[in-house]
Amino acid sequence: CRKRHSSSTRVSGALPVPISFASEIRVARPSTTACFAHCLRRRRSPTSTSTISVDVLGDSSQHLLQLISAGGNCAINDTFYAPVCPCRIDVNLSKISSCNNEKNDVYTISLVSSHFLADSFILWLDGEVYTTFVHNTIESIITLKILSDGRVHNIGITNTSMSCEYRNSIMTSLCPCSMTLDASVTIPCFTQSESIVFCDVSRVGGVGKEYEVYLDNAFIKNIAYDAIGLDTFSLKVSADGSKHSIFVRDVIDFACSDKAEIFSPRCIADSCTLRFTSIKTSPCTENKTDLHVEFFAKYFPEKSYFLVINKKLAASNLKYDPSGINVIDVTMPCGSIQISINEGLDGGCAIDTTINLKPRDGSFYYYPNPIYRNRTLYLDNIDSTDFDKLLPLRFYDTVGREVATYDVLGKSKIAVNLDRLPDIDGMYYFTLGSKRKYKGKLVVIH
Repeated sequence: CRKRHSSSTRVSGALPVPISFASEIRVARPSTTACFAHCLRRRRSPTSTSTISVDVLGDSSQHLLQLISAGGNCAINDTFYAPVCPCRIDVNLSKISSCNNEKNDVYTISLVSSHFLADSFILWLDGEVYTTFVHNTIESIITLKILSDGRVHNIGITNTSMSCEYRNSIMTSLCPCSMTLDASVTIPCFTQSESIVFCDVSRVGGVGKEYEVYLDNAFIKNIAYDAIGLDTFSLKVSADGSKHSIFVRDVIDFACSDKAEIFSPRCIADSCTLRFTSIKTSPCTENKTDLHVEFFAKYFPEKSYFLVINKKLAASNLKYDPSGINVIDVTMPCGSIQISINEGLDGGCAIDTTINLKPRDGSFYYYPNPIYRNRTLYLDNIDSTDFDKLLPLRFYDTVGREVATYDVLGKSKIAVNLDRLPDIDGMYYFTLGSKRKYKGKLVVIH
C-alpha cells in the first residue's frame, strides 16, 4: 500500500437505447473534480454492466465518483470513504564499529519511506528519547552510539503522532577489561585508632559481575557491581601514619584488576580527642580555593593548637572553642593541600589529612564534600542544554537502594538542602538528570 486505495465500483443499469458513447470517469474529493480516465465503449444490448477500478489516496477522506457521458446528458454520482493505509517504513540497522575510544558501539540507522516526507520522527533507546529528526528525503540516515556493555538494548522509531512504529533489540559488544580503582581517606581519624577509606571501582560492562577486595594483601570481601554503574565501598584502616595498599580484581578474570595506595594519618595518642568533622572547598577560581575546616576537640582552656598547611606553620597558639567544634577558614592555591593540626610542634596529639583539588575545566562539580545533613549541596557547571528543565536528583546508599529524591530546576548552579537523607552517617552517591548525565558521591555527617 503506497498510501493509495484501490476502489472497485460496479456501475449497472438499463440504458435508454443501445448506443455507442464516449465517457469520462472523474474521481475527486467533493470540493474538487479531476478527470481520472477516458473510456470508449460500444453497447449492443439494452442492459449492460461495467466494472471500473480507480486509485485514490488512502487518507480516510470522503471522495466523489462520477461517470459522465461525453454529451453530458447521462451521469452517475457516488461518494465513499477511502480507508487509512497501514504504516509503511523500511528501517535498516548496521553496526559501524565496536568498542571505540569512547567505549561505544556505533550504528547507522537508515529509514526509507516516501509516505512521511517532512514528518518528524523520534528515535528511542531503552525507553528514553535519544534524538528527534525530520524525514525530509526518501531516506534518512541517523547515527546511534550505545555503551559497549555486552547487554541487550531496545531501539524504537516512531513518528510524532505515534501512528507508525519500528522496534528492534540489539546486544552490544563487551570491551576488554578496563577496571579502575580510586581510593581516598574520606574521614580521617573516625575514631582514635581508625580512619575511613572510600573506594570507587569502575568497569565497562561490569554489571552482574563480582570482584574481590584486598587490604594490605589480606582478603576483605566480595562485592558485586550494582545496576547503575556506581560501585563504591568503604574500608576501615588503622590510623597509624603509614601507607596502605588496596587491591581489587575480578573473581573470574584475575588479569582484570587495579591497585591504589592511601596514607592513613596518625591519631592514636591515648589522650588525643582531635578528629576532623568537615572539610569544604569552593570551586577553583584563578587557581585559588576557599578552604573551610571543622574539627572536634575536648575543650582544654589551658591548651592551644598549631595549624600547619603544606608543612608550613600557618597559625600558632590558637585556642580551642568551648563548644568543642573548631573552625578554620583560609584561602589556598588549588592543588595538593596537606592540613595538620597539632597540640605541640614537638609532638603530642595531632591529626592530618591531604586534599587533592585540581582547577576546574568547566566540567560538572559539586561541593561541599563531606557535608552535614540539612546543609546545602551545590551542583555547579550544569550544561546549558539542561537549563529550565525539571531534573530528577536521586540519592542511593552503598548497596544501591534509592533513599531520597528531589526535583530541581536546571540552571548553571543548583542549590539543594539535604533534608531528606537518612539519619545515618556514611557515603551516599547520586545521579542528576533523566539519563544520569551527572553523578557523584558524598560523605554525609550528622
